[in-house]
Amino acid sequence: MSEQETGFVPSGAAKRRRRRRRNLLKPLNLTVVATSGTEISLAWDPPIQNEVLEYRIYRNGTFLTTTTNSLYNDTSLSPDTAYTYHVVSVDVNLLEGVATTGVTKTLDTIPPNAPTGLIATPTSSTSIALTWDTDPDVTVWAVFRDGISRALVNTPSYNDLALSPNTQYSYYIVARDAALNISNPSNAVVVSTPT
Repeated sequence: MSEQETGFVPSGAAKRRRRRRRNLLKPLNLTVVATSGTEISLAWDPPIQNEVLEYRIYRNGTFLTTTTNSLYNDTSLSPDTAYTYHVVSVDVNLLEGVATTGVTKTLDTIPPNAPTGLIATPTSSTSIALTWDTDPDVTVWAVFRDGISRALVNTPSYNDLALSPNTQYSYYIVARDAALNISNPSNAVVVSTPT
């Protein structure tokens, strides 16, 4: 029912209080992360005025669902598609807060490039240092020694320890991005530890 139908028109002060409360109900720090080629994870912080009954989630401007938690997983999405999300909180009086700024994420099914520039350098008779070129699309690299995964690292370097002296080893690297896409292996490098 409108204000004219009820015969009640809020005063300027009442409107200002309502507007201020709606601003205080705005969820904070919305983050949107693609967790696979068909799934997006949303998370946010509760509003300053933390008397939330529920959160309403909008995808591409259309109401999607409600939740009482400050996180949500949107599943069964289409690969290689952009999605924009807003979150609105609703208080116990059913007042909707100001919506978050829209955050857009494109579901990525394209694997990262194979790592390049792999160098293996013996640093002692029992250790080998590996370095390779960085890639801003990569979140994790898997280090393989003799065809077996030995470590997961988030920087483009690795020190392989506790090796045997005077022994030959073969290494290659595989990259993974934030959407869990896997690259082809890097070039293989063969190196021997000294005696």
